[in-house]
Amino acid sequence: MNRIALIGESAGGHLVSWVGTEAKGDTAVAAVVPFYAPHDLEFQVEQRGELGPSMTALLGLTELNDEARAKLRAASPSSRVHAGMPPYLLIHGDADAQVPYEQSPRFQKLMDAAGNRCDLIKVTGGAHGMGRWAEQGSDYQEQLIAWLRSTMK
Repeated sequence: MNRIALIGESAGGHLVSWVGTEAKGDTAVAAVVPFYAPHDLEFQVEQRGELGPSMTALLGLTELNDEARAKLRAASPSSRVHAGMPPYLLIHGDADAQVPYEQSPRFQKLMDAAGNRCDLIKVTGGAHGMGRWAEQGSDYQEQLIAWLRSTMK
């Protein structure tokens, strides 16, 4: 498992972050790379001002109340950060209207506080989805490859 890196975008980024918090022993991975991931679902909902169809589908929530907030926290990788997690590389555009950029620095602070390696590539002007990032002059791909080579050696 020391050669497996998990990479996911958006909801997939949430999933690979979750796996990184839970993986141990035979299921451990060498690295996790979430692109524009909602690491804190409660924060995500608060920023949007509504649950939205994704949270209803994922967790079966229909109204935002204390019970719903507890379920959102429990399903959030940010609530499961602990020492000994694999290295993470967060990649996020600072103009993301679907998953606020602040999700990534907040997660990075939690990882740092737990003594884990967590790097962040901020794509200036980057929206949700990386389709136009290269056109905006971002070298995130080269940075990602360099990070993986360094981390996985």
